[in-house]
Amino acid sequence: MRCYAILLLLLAAASCGLGNDPARAQESRYKEVCADRPAVAGDTLYFCGSMDGDFVKFLSTNVSPNTSKIIVTSYGGQFHATKEALEIVERNGLKIVVEGLCASACAQYLFIPASRGEVLPGAILALHITSTSMRAMRLREDWSEYERLQPLMDAAAEEEKAFYLKYGLDPQLLLEPMLAMRPTCVSEKVNWTNPQWPAADYFVKNSWWAPRKAELERFGMKPKYGFWVETLADAQLQANSNKKYRIGKVEIGGNPDFRMKAEKLGQVPKCESVTKSKS
Repeated sequence: MRCYAILLLLLAAASCGLGNDPARAQESRYKEVCADRPAVAGDTLYFCGSMDGDFVKFLSTNVSPNTSKIIVTSYGGQFHATKEALEIVERNGLKIVVEGLCASACAQYLFIPASRGEVLPGAILALHITSTSMRAMRLREDWSEYERLQPLMDAAAEEEKAFYLKYGLDPQLLLEPMLAMRPTCVSEKVNWTNPQWPAADYFVKNSWWAPRKAELERFGMKPKYGFWVETLADAQLQANSNKKYRIGKVEIGGNPDFRMKAEKLGQVPKCESVTKSKS
C-alpha cells in the first residue's frame, strides 16, 4: 500500500517512503535529476523542481519576448502557485514540454490546462488525488473530523472546479484518477498544526494514473503532441526504467467498466478498518 500527503487547500505531492524529511528527500531527487541543467538556452527555459513560489519567480524573472517554450521535470507542488505559473505561461504563449516526469500539480494544473504542450520521448504524465476526490472520499458522517474539515474541503474543491472550467476542462477529470485507481481505503489522520492548511494522509492501491492522450482530450484537454504511453506495461516500464524518477506503481486507461463509480468513493472504508498490504 502506498500513501501520499495532501494539503487540503494547498495541494502538494509529498509521498510516503521519502524518509523522515520529505522536503529534503525531494530536493535531493531534483539535484540528482537536474544536475548541470541550464536555466535558459536561446528561446527555451528549463525548470526542474517543485511547482511552488520559486517556480513562479523563475518564470517571472526569465520569460522574455524571445521565449517560446519551457521544458519541465517535476514531481508536483502547490495548487495556487501552479495556477499563477500557468497564467504566466498562457500570457506569454509558451509551450510546456515534459521531460522525464510531470506529476501531480505539474500534470493536473500546468500541462493539461495549457494551450500548447508536448511530451518528449520516454517522459510520462502522472496524476493522482485532488482536493475534489479527497472530499468525495471524506463526505461521510463517520469521519470524526468531518464538521471541521468540511468547509475547507468545500472551498478547495470549488476552487479546483472553477479553475478547470476556466480552461475548458471537464471537472470530472478531478475525480478520474481515483476512479481509475480504485482506492481500497482512506485514512482520517489529519495534522492541524496549521489550522488554515491541515495535512491529511490517504491510502490507495496504486500511486499514479498515467492517462492516454485520447482520455485527456475527452475531458477537454487541447491537442498536445509527442510521446504518450498507451499500455499499462509500457507505463510501468517507463516508470521503473529510469531510477532517477522512482514514482512506483502506475495505472493506465483500461476498460471503463472496471473503474470505480463516483458515488462509490464515499464508501471507501477507513484504512484502520482493513488490513494494509504491501502492494
